[in-house]
Amino acid sequence: MKHLSEVSKRKNQFDILEDKIAKEKAAKFFFWEKAIENRIATNALLEMMPVLAVIETPYQTKNANVAVTERVEFTPKSVNTNLSMTTKTQIETFDRWVSKNKGKVDISHEYTSEGLTALMNTIESLKADKKVNISDFAAKKSMILKNADQITHNWKATNHADMTKKAFVAVADMMQGFNLNKMNATELKSIANSLDKDVLMTKQASKIYQFFDVANDALQRVYQADFTSSK
Repeated sequence: MKHLSEVSKRKNQFDILEDKIAKEKAAKFFFWEKAIENRIATNALLEMMPVLAVIETPYQTKNANVAVTERVEFTPKSVNTNLSMTTKTQIETFDRWVSKNKGKVDISHEYTSEGLTALMNTIESLKADKKVNISDFAAKKSMILKNADQITHNWKATNHADMTKKAFVAVADMMQGFNLNKMNATELKSIANSLDKDVLMTKQASKIYQFFDVANDALQRVYQADFTSSK
C-alpha cells in the first residue's frame, strides 16, 4: 500500500509539472530526483557497513623480523557534520556536471537551464542545513526556475540573455548569505552583472562557464569547510 501511495503521489506531481513544462523536462526532473535519492541511500548504507582492514604488524623473533597479518573488522562511527547527505550529494553532483558539460553552451540553452536548476536546488538544500534567512527567497527561486525553463522554449527569442542575467544576479545574491569566500562572492556578482542583455548568449559563453565555475568553487569550499569541521 505504501508503494502504491508513493507511485500515485509521483504521478500527481508529474501531471502538475507537465502542465508547467515540457513532458521530457518533467521526466528528466524525476529521473534526476530518483538518482539523487539512490545516491543518498547508498552513501548512508556505506557509512554503516563494516570495513575489513588488513594490517601488517612488525614482530621480532630471535632469528628475524617478520610481519604478522591481522584482519580487523570495524564499523565507522557516524560523522558529526553540518551538511545533510542530500546537500553533500547535490554539491558533488553539481561539481561533476560542471566538469562534464563544459563547452555545451548553444542556442538550445539547455546547458544554462540545467545549471541554474541544479544550482537552485543545491542552494535551497544548503539554506535549510545552514538555517540561513534569505530575503524574498520564494520569489527569487520562482523567478530563477521560471527563467531557466523559458530560455529553452524559443531559440529565436531575443530576451534570453536578459532573463539569464536576472537569474544569475539572484543566484549571486542568495549565495552571499552562506559566508562564502569574499573573492567568490564578489566575483560571482561581478560576472552576473557583466552579462550584456543585448548580446546573444552564445557570444557570451565564456561568462556563463565562468559563472558556474565560480559558483562550483564556492560550493566546494563550503563542502570542504564542513568536512574539516566534522573531523
